[in-house]
Order: sequence, then structure tokens, then C-alpha cells
Amino acid sequence: DPLKIEEKITSKTKAIIPVHLYGQPSNISAIREICSDHGLYLVEDCAQAHGAKVNGRKVGSFANIGCFSFYPTKNLGAWGDGGAIVTNDHKLADGVTRLRQYGWSTKYQVELAGARNSRLDEMQAAILSEFLQYLDRWNTRRREIANTYTLQIDNPLVIPPPFGGEDYVAHLYVIRSSQRASLKSHLSNADIASEVHYPIPDNRQLVFGSRFASVSLPNTERLAKEVLSLPCYPDMPDNYVHQVVEAVNSWKP
Repeated sequence: DPLKIEEKITSKTKAIIPVHLYGQPSNISAIREICSDHGLYLVEDCAQAHGAKVNGRKVGSFANIGCFSFYPTKNLGAWGDGGAIVTNDHKLADGVTRLRQYGWSTKYQVELAGARNSRLDEMQAAILSEFLQYLDRWNTRRREIANTYTLQIDNPLVIPPPFGGEDYVAHLYVIRSSQRASLKSHLSNADIASEVHYPIPDNRQLVFGSRFASVSLPNTERLAKEVLSLPCYPDMPDNYVHQVVEAVNSWKP
């Protein structure tokens, strides 16, 4: 929430990381202005928003660094794990390039601490280069499916996301319901898969112990109990889409 960011900024704050969740960009222009006003780095998490545009400009190009995942289920996915960062800052590019390969300044000379072996292998790069030409087409089909859902889902117990334009690439189509478990079971009985993205808020992850016990994120915590992802992928045929719509609309807890 851009309206609540500035009150959280302290002398320890170094960067802001907006997440373009589900294929829907965050309010990147407002967040970018806040970063500029406070001298903070901006890092875009674009792992679910390949090809999304904000005012005609693609996500990943607003920040000091944009981060992409090429996990197989992403809008642009490889056949294995992979990722990339984009930046127009030559110093950052040089640092990240060295961080991905042992921290080498020259071959076998380790100069940068905290590095790792994290190169994208040639096979994944070749696959991604081939798939890249289809990204816009795939995103258009995802958007068509998502907008069909939004227009046709009509159940008082279900809240669909808004109709999307070029800023929405429908990595996931996420509805909300206060009776999610019942809906999920109903869909399963109709042979329709659904998934919860995501059931545990970050501030409640066990790895943090009691560190954030006093932190309240009411919107996040409520949504974690309500969100449910419906099938949405570029090769999904129209009859499957309508089957999902009919199943959601026929659900009564």
C-alpha cells in the first residue's frame, strides 16, 4: 500500500521491493516516487508478471533492478529452474554478474563476498529464447480466459478480480471467498483443480519465530484465508473455461 510505505521508512531502510503479484503490477509509479524522494533503491519482483505493462512500459524497467523467475509454470518458463535480473545501471550489472559466478573479478580470482554459482545454463537459455517470441500471445490468451471468468462468474459468495487490460498478464486467476474450503471441495468433486496462493502470510512464517508476533497485517491475513486460484493457462480450451465458470456459479455451501 503506497499510502503506508513512508511511515515505515527508517534510517535502516535501504530498498523497497514491490511484488507484481498474480500478474497484476503494483502501484509502481507511486512507489518509485517514494524511493526517489527518500534516496532508496527500488527492486521490482517481476516473477509473476512477465510482459505486463504500466502506461505502455513493461514491468522490470521502472526500478534499479527488476527480478524475473523462469520456473516452468511462469508466463515465460524454462524446462527447469532459472531466473534473471535486468538493470540499466552498469555498476549494479557488473556486481550481479560477479555475484552469480563465485564473486570472480577475473577467472579464479574471488573478489566479491556473498557470491555463489548461479548461472543460467545454456539449455535453459536456448529454450527461453525460443519461448520468448510467444510470450505476448500467451499473455493475451491468459487475459482472455481471466476476463471471461470475471465477466461470467456470478455467485454472491465469490469475489472475482477486476477486468484486466495490458497491465494484467493473468499469471494466476485468484478469486476470494469467505468459505474457501467448501468451494475448493466443490471444485475438486467436479474434477477441477484449484490452489491457494498463498495460505501463510510472510509475517507468520515459522522461520521468523516470534520476531513479527506484534506485526499486524489485517488485509494480508484476511486474504490468506480467502484466496483461491482457478485454472488459467494459455492452452486451456474454451469448454474447460466454461466448465469452471459453471462449477463456481453452481456452488452453494
